[in-house]
Amino acid sequence: MSSYSGSVRGDGRPARQSASAIIADAVAEPGLVDGDKAAQNESAAIVADSEPGSVHDCGDMLPQQAASTTITEAVSGPAIGQGHTSAIVVDSVPGPFHADADAGDEMPPAQHGASTITNATMLAGCDSDASAQHTASAIVAKTVSGSHVLKIKSYSHTKGLGLGGILSDTFRVGGHCCRIVYYPDGCRSDCADWVSIGLLFVETHASHINARIKFSLLDHGGKPVPLYTTETHTVTTLSTRQEPLVSARFIERKTLESSYLKGDCFTVRCDVTITSGIRTEDTTKQSVVVPLSDIHQHLGQLLLTGKGTDVTFEVGRETFAAHRCVLAARSPVFMAELFGPMKENTATSIRIDDLEPSVFQAFLYFVYNDSLPDIDKGEEILMAQHLLVAADRYDLKRLKLICEDILCNSIDTETAAATLALAEQHGCCGLKDECFKFLTTPGKNLKLVMTSDNFQHLWSVSPSVLKELLAKLDAINGLQVI
Repeated sequence: MSSYSGSVRGDGRPARQSASAIIADAVAEPGLVDGDKAAQNESAAIVADSEPGSVHDCGDMLPQQAASTTITEAVSGPAIGQGHTSAIVVDSVPGPFHADADAGDEMPPAQHGASTITNATMLAGCDSDASAQHTASAIVAKTVSGSHVLKIKSYSHTKGLGLGGILSDTFRVGGHCCRIVYYPDGCRSDCADWVSIGLLFVETHASHINARIKFSLLDHGGKPVPLYTTETHTVTTLSTRQEPLVSARFIERKTLESSYLKGDCFTVRCDVTITSGIRTEDTTKQSVVVPLSDIHQHLGQLLLTGKGTDVTFEVGRETFAAHRCVLAARSPVFMAELFGPMKENTATSIRIDDLEPSVFQAFLYFVYNDSLPDIDKGEEILMAQHLLVAADRYDLKRLKLICEDILCNSIDTETAAATLALAEQHGCCGLKDECFKFLTTPGKNLKLVMTSDNFQHLWSVSPSVLKELLAKLDAINGLQVI
């Protein structure tokens, strides 16, 4: 692997999400850390062992400010200007219109074909007609947006690698392949005490790309920190010849280490919006707007009001009323219990002994609303563990995957063993793989997990999964840990 060497420009913007993780290895060897596949919504682990490389900067990105607007004039003749991400909308406004400012020909009062154009001035001729006509059009900038979340694990082991950039996994936005470039020691000598973040376009046939880019430091809850969010406020034309756009002074290292590290990890997000063309639309005819489905809101209201309930569940000391048809439609297990030959098909009250009332309440909320209720941050992991068990029992596949996703993003030295045991017991292959990735990451993760009570429990209930873990460790460069 080789260190990234290239010129740097300073600038950054939003939407669709994928994630990868840079996992630091304490062993340094020359090289650029490289991901092997371009994909969306995939996680990848990249071992950071880069040595210094030369970097050339074209200026820093400025801290986040109120967005400014670039005005583009659309005139007949030359092509309309490129590089604008926001829609340029034409609103029909009654009033006189001069087709030619020099000729001074005014349309008859009965005809109102004038247009007010936001962010553009349209100069064009217009033919008169005896009958009144009311028209409207819109000049629309077509944009494609995407985002990538990059988690830097074992941050302390990435420092001291020099000025080389470390690449994230590849992600796609608008058909273009991109990578985040992470500079743990800054992208140039005068930024040695800063962390720099950049974006590099790779594997693209275009010589230039018009884009808006935003880099954000995410807090422990996954939300952008406004003070450490930098972006380009206008569309920037980027060269695709191996020149990353870099926020040279993204965050000072001492600030990052004192306030934003958690378990020697931190996370950044890059939002990219690419302008792929500008077109004109006729908006004279009012289009019919079909709203999104809101059936879940109606069903949720049905649960909330309790109207028409015909079965109750006794959970602990609490009772929950529900509707047999709704439960049966959502769960094949409930279908068998409530309408099959089982004894519950005629019972009006069913006892649930292996779930806590709060868990069953959240479970019932999902059955009706197809989403989770608001859960306190401190209880989210525990609730996800219990709901995963309930989802597996009642065969609610979407709820099970939601819980898996929450647990995948919450793996640390305290939860890894319990999460791995849960994944093994309930057939959660994706969650199991994430646990293995964490435990086989170079560093102290496995040693710390082995000292926990949950690891001893894992050993007693799932010895086969530990054998699988050892096999994976042996396969990683012949590493022998236990």
